[in-house]
Amino acid sequence: MVWTLGYKCGMIGMIACAFQFTLLLLNFGSLLAVTITSVGDPTLQVATGDSVQLNCTYTLASTDAGSLDIEWSIIRPDSRDKDIVVLAFMENQVYQYLPPSLAGRFKFVVLEPSGGDASVVLSNIQESDTGIYQCKVKKTPGIDSRKITLAIFARPTKPTCRIEETQDGKGVILKCKADGTTPITYTWEAAGDQSTALPASAVQGESCTW
Repeated sequence: MVWTLGYKCGMIGMIACAFQFTLLLLNFGSLLAVTITSVGDPTLQVATGDSVQLNCTYTLASTDAGSLDIEWSIIRPDSRDKDIVVLAFMENQVYQYLPPSLAGRFKFVVLEPSGGDASVVLSNIQESDTGIYQCKVKKTPGIDSRKITLAIFARPTKPTCRIEETQDGKGVILKCKADGTTPITYTWEAAGDQSTALPASAVQGESCTW
């Protein structure tokens, strides 16, 4: 097929015309290649123990005539290191290259990712899952990719608490401490049949004094 593109430029507007012509070609070319259509925040904050879906939907162009290759990889912090491919779909087969830390937890959402959805789900999130994940879809001559950053935070543990007297002996200090990703917010309230409101003189934080 032969494409003919007519475009006229005057000598005065030659630079602007050339810029518009380049943009036109870029927009035209984007219609003839693999395009990842997933949108949204590229950084996800997830708590340990939860599951998260990393979206990677895509469309193909009629000119993409090669075999479909899908790769999920972990981007290494040092650009000199090779990225770690952990999951792939090639020749209508799913291939897993999962390290022991991801075994059984990193899977395609659908059984047939060749249908336009290469999204994956990562279950039972661990702190070690923090990092940058890349979805790459290739069908010659088209190729596109998307990066998603996972920021993992640890849930606060059950707090350990104790009670102390103030130095003047006229008040009490309730102290509680929980482990987890900071900052941790502590909320105090009265329990039992009493009102949940604390005395107006109470000072709250990691400890509660009144």
